Amino acid sequence: MMIYVPLSQQNRILTDFLFLWTIQVEKGDNYYINHFHMLRAHTSAHQWDLMHSGLDAFLVAGDVYRRDEIDRTHFPVFHQMEGVRLFSYHELFADVKSMDTCQLFEQGIRTPNKQESHTLEAVKLVEFQLKQTLSKLITHLFGEGLEIRWVNCYFPFTHPSFEMEIKFQENWLEVLGCGIMEQKLVNSGNKKYLYICIFLNNHFKLNTQLIYT
Repeated sequence: MMIYVPLSQQNRILTDFLFLWTIQVEKGDNYYINHFHMLRAHTSAHQWDLMHSGLDAFLVAGDVYRRDEIDRTHFPVFHQMEGVRLFSYHELFADVKSMDTCQLFEQGIRTPNKQESHTLEAVKLVEFQLKQTLSKLITHLFGEGLEIRWVNCYFPFTHPSFEMEIKFQENWLEVLGCGIMEQKLVNSGNKKYLYICIFLNNHFKLNTQLIYT
């Protein structure tokens, strides 16, 4: 997979992922090969492309490059992994007894717990599956008895959004971020699904190094 991207594509990436103009992307945060190409700073752009191709579940992994100061949990070169799973109405509510009364979408209002186009019942089911899946993954990687907590946070392309933290040496250590993708982005890929976006953020590899070394 190509590790550099044209600057014009980078601008399209930010537009596709609903970054607001108020979010500043500083040139000093990235590595540039020349005036036209830069080293890949994230793998998020591939999500939209793969979803647009018709896939409804996939993982994206790749090496990325950022001008981070080196410390115990930061390094300028690291591997990022992201995952996506789209749910149809029947997939999400298959085990609900009163399935006929459930809905994926509504014309509502945005709250801290949901987007304006999603029903609260759909969001809660997706959130439960999202957190349960990632908790099992991290427990498998780091061992049983792991103390985990979830923190509400903000990402430009998901709402609601969450960060997972684990207890390590009496401190809470962030290991990943996740959330329910903005429906506008899902619709731009010609998909009429409620969609969860699972991604392991840039601390994942470094936190593994910190714990096992």
